[in-house]
Amino acid sequence: MIVAWPCSAQFFDKYYSVVFDVNKPLSNTEFIKNTSTRGAKFIYREFINEKFSVGGEFGLATYNDYVPPAVYTNGNTSIYTDFFGYAYNYSLTLSGEYYFITDKWIMPYAGFGFGAAYNRYTIFYNIYGDEDKKWGALFRPNVGTLMRFGKKTSWGATAGIHLDFSTAKSKDFDYKNFSNLGFQIGLVYMKR
Repeated sequence: MIVAWPCSAQFFDKYYSVVFDVNKPLSNTEFIKNTSTRGAKFIYREFINEKFSVGGEFGLATYNDYVPPAVYTNGNTSIYTDFFGYAYNYSLTLSGEYYFITDKWIMPYAGFGFGAAYNRYTIFYNIYGDEDKKWGALFRPNVGTLMRFGKKTSWGATAGIHLDFSTAKSKDFDYKNFSNLGFQIGLVYMKR
């Protein structure tokens, strides 16, 4: 005699996601304090069991700020100029998540990622500019949720928050590290 029990596990083995990533800088806000709305992440995860997934992600974000014209004096020299400051951030991480609920259409999770960050710090004043490029280690705790659009679709959405801490420091731009708080929302394609 064969008895069939209904299965309550998650309904996919892996997923791909593209997210819009909004980030607020937390370090050296004298140089750049504006929230970045120019960020994105490309995410891949594969389940190793019902509760855990592992994978990787590639992220990018552009931060910018503007300082109005003023007179700057150094010794016997003065200059009247405005400043445009930019920080270009690229990240590549290995990540894992623990899912608190896996048998519903919504799956909340908490996770951690680590990897590498490449930051390019740039300042423009009048027709001149300075730049510093730095690599660093990246640590990223995050929480969020996956939401499936329906029982018979492979598409869903994701939303979450993350805290990034990178050791990409720059003496020229007074960064001892680069950290930010981010919010992400995007589309998910789930695959069996």
